[in-house]
Amino acid sequence: MSTLHFRFPPFPLPPPDISITPFAQFAPQGYVRLRTSNGHMIEVDASARVPTLKIDTEEEVARKKKEKKKKRCAGRCMDENGRLVPWWEEWELGEEQRGLSFDPVAAMDCRDRLYLAAEDFRLGRTWPAQGVRPIWDRFRLYIGLLSSMPVYSRIKAHRDNPTIPYDQDDAEDDIPRAHPTHIRIQASTLDASNTEMSTIQDTLEQGSQPGKSTLPNYDDPTSLECSRLDAFIAAISKGTKIFLSSYLRETDLIWTESNLFVAPMLLKFFLKFLKRTGLFWDLGENMGQEVENAIGFAEKAVVELPLTARLGRAIPGRLERGFVGLWGKK
Repeated sequence: MSTLHFRFPPFPLPPPDISITPFAQFAPQGYVRLRTSNGHMIEVDASARVPTLKIDTEEEVARKKKEKKKKRCAGRCMDENGRLVPWWEEWELGEEQRGLSFDPVAAMDCRDRLYLAAEDFRLGRTWPAQGVRPIWDRFRLYIGLLSSMPVYSRIKAHRDNPTIPYDQDDAEDDIPRAHPTHIRIQASTLDASNTEMSTIQDTLEQGSQPGKSTLPNYDDPTSLECSRLDAFIAAISKGTKIFLSSYLRETDLIWTESNLFVAPMLLKFFLKFLKRTGLFWDLGENMGQEVENAIGFAEKAVVELPLTARLGRAIPGRLERGFVGLWGKK
């Protein structure tokens, strides 16, 4: 294989209509400000009258760093009107581009499919700083994707860590940043050309509590995780309704008003993710209808569950007021 070599001098001659000023004769002239035809003031090089590149001021650099940090957690960005964009609207903007990092072939066990899909769902988005991730972990524990509640740590980039790209900004602050990793994926074997781009955006690393493991035990068919996951896969819509009703009450999640909106909204995103990626494409119309029904239940709960708290505050009875007098509000 031949390789081209260029050696200078001799240097190529410039075009006939171009004049190059020798460096020894160059005299810097600074810049001037001119008004354009539309009335805008621009800065140009005083010699060549070429527009110059704008250099950010210290205030602008600080503002951009602050905005960059905000983007590491969903729900902290502003739109063009200065309105704070809530996390669910932020997720919705890029939801169609989020996919699976694996091919759910027919021979793949449904437990493994759902476990990997849940991981892709978690890694493929930035999460709000508070309130949403604990509900997600509770849901995974409920359906058997976790054996215990996880803990999270910040992903810190270092020069000596080859698995995480080093960023100079990482050395200046302790706030985690996402390190995009692009993976070509195929959403379904039914359409080999239907490929998407999966990007790791979660800025926190999942770990386990001391002496515990978050990994479910699928090797033992009698394990609690297997029983829970098999029950959910067999009746996804029923499992969704139970989680959004009795499970929230049994785990006391129902007494935090924000959970009444976060839980159904989170499940709606996850169930739509399962439908859009065709995770159970080979299991027939019944499975597709189960997922569709579960989405409907979650969408309805987004509206109705928060109303239960408002209703309870609006019409407390004498008995309830007596309880508050004895034990206070929870």
